[in-house]
Amino acid sequence: MRAYRPGGRKAFLASERGALVKEPGGRVKIALIWPGTYRTGMSALGYLWVYGYLNSRSDTLAERFFWSEEPGQTARSVESNRKLDDFDFVAASMVLENDYWLLPLMVAEGGLNPERGQRNEGPLVAAGGIGVWSNPWPLWPFVDVFLTGEGEVSWPKLADLLTSCDFKIAGAHERLALISELVPGALVPALRPPESLFSTAPSGLASDFEAIGLSGYGRNSDGSERIDWPGPQSAQFEPVVPAFLNYPFEPALRPPVSPILSSLAEFSNTALVEISRGCPWGCRFCLAGALYRPHRPWPAETILAALEPYRRPGGRVGLISPAVADHPELGTILDVLYDDDLKVGLSSMRLSAVTEALALKLAKSGLTGLAVAPEGGSETIRAIINKNLSEAEILSSAKLLAAAGLRRLKLYFMLGLPGETDKDLEAMAELAALIYRQTRTGKKGPLVTVSAANFTPKPHTPLEDAPLLTESEMRRRGLLLTKLLKTKGPIELKLDPPKWTIIQGLLARGGPESADLVRALVKHRGRSGQALKEYGYQESDPAHRGGERSRPWRVIAPKAGTEYLQREKQLSKQAVLSLPCPAKRGCGRCQACPPGPAES
Repeated sequence: MRAYRPGGRKAFLASERGALVKEPGGRVKIALIWPGTYRTGMSALGYLWVYGYLNSRSDTLAERFFWSEEPGQTARSVESNRKLDDFDFVAASMVLENDYWLLPLMVAEGGLNPERGQRNEGPLVAAGGIGVWSNPWPLWPFVDVFLTGEGEVSWPKLADLLTSCDFKIAGAHERLALISELVPGALVPALRPPESLFSTAPSGLASDFEAIGLSGYGRNSDGSERIDWPGPQSAQFEPVVPAFLNYPFEPALRPPVSPILSSLAEFSNTALVEISRGCPWGCRFCLAGALYRPHRPWPAETILAALEPYRRPGGRVGLISPAVADHPELGTILDVLYDDDLKVGLSSMRLSAVTEALALKLAKSGLTGLAVAPEGGSETIRAIINKNLSEAEILSSAKLLAAAGLRRLKLYFMLGLPGETDKDLEAMAELAALIYRQTRTGKKGPLVTVSAANFTPKPHTPLEDAPLLTESEMRRRGLLLTKLLKTKGPIELKLDPPKWTIIQGLLARGGPESADLVRALVKHRGRSGQALKEYGYQESDPAHRGGERSRPWRVIAPKAGTEYLQREKQLSKQAVLSLPCPAKRGCGRCQACPPGPAES
């Protein structure tokens, strides 16, 4: 794994507009780790929101840390060149499982012991983000506090606590107890005795995982599991209920918006703004859709107010949401931004929402390409995953986008979805070919790219118990799709590296044993093959078997509730679609909405 590094901290600061370099002046100093490159971190809206929020307070100071392969660069902050051990509190944003190994590595390079049980002094280390929210086990031995849920709920409470006199004079154990008690959604591993997590526990189980030694407790030599996890009905452990931001959004709140623009970010000099949270469609594979339920659009006026500092002719704005086209006021938002002479980009858009008027608006803004996600090649596969898109809808929308002048279409598919056969791969190639042919006028038409990711089952989704393809099967299906597309025309294909998919799958649904895989990745500096070998991975691993399995991630309560997951799982087996969430609160189909009267 090679890191992209456009420059050192001086180059980063020179590329930025909006960064804050504050003197300590008695403020609580908080180090914010992004376990990846500057380029990706500066396009991560959640991470940037935390930075902006903390630096908007007079009593806190936040500085950024990014990963770099150049010695000494990772351990220093962008703003002041300080090391991690110069700070009062460390917090990491963990989104992608394949980046988990960078957290203990960066903590160590910053002057701290990466193992929680061996840190006797220095700042506490916290981790938040969708990855550890869904399953904290891979990072359990390295993190003092997991922040589950939505940042607008947890961070104000946490910042108030960090700056309080009681917290500053408290000992390490007392500090953790205060966080556990006062910060919504906070999970403190040292305060959670593991004996209550096992229905069949090894003898001599101590009060914390480091004391029992995790190595060897996760699997037998043949790859089968050795730990007998209780099911959700028999578990003695009370799961953490993630913090929830009320629906609808409170009038005083503003949507997250980039506090810093950088020419070296992945989205160069682009002000990113969240226009809605969650998604109404309930795709059965989608972790973001599961955790951020229900769909909550920000009001147009608050979106435009948040963007006010960036609404200058020629500026760039990126509208971020799992369901951009489902915002009820998207047309109004686009009209205002276009009137301001801004270039507007959008995250992946649902094809069924594309109209001729919307396509023309997108082209008018100077948008040259768009990512769309059919996900499955056949209508049967799309019904299994609850992707309610017919082939006719897909083709009609693609033609509208091409007719409006978009020059690039990126099609997202997944390989290895439950029930997939080679016939479905043939349907995938044919659908891509149909889009390519039907979006052309003579020799003119958009460049069509197919991105085929290997399906990775995620916790808290209806497909959480689905099997993960083995490496050999991933390679076989990728090769077959490559051959099929070669006969269809000049369509570019991008495939995921199988070994990294396996690592992602093992970490996404892993128990305590998965921390050993993180350690192996640290030891081998992200070399996937060597890390998997040291971890003892075999193709007989339970991750590759379907059906009922242990669910160690149930230390976190599923946002939608277990009954909803079981119901959707059965509908998936029958390839039956379910309805999207209605545009009201409290429909009762799942447990995601907070208690309260239904709203029309």
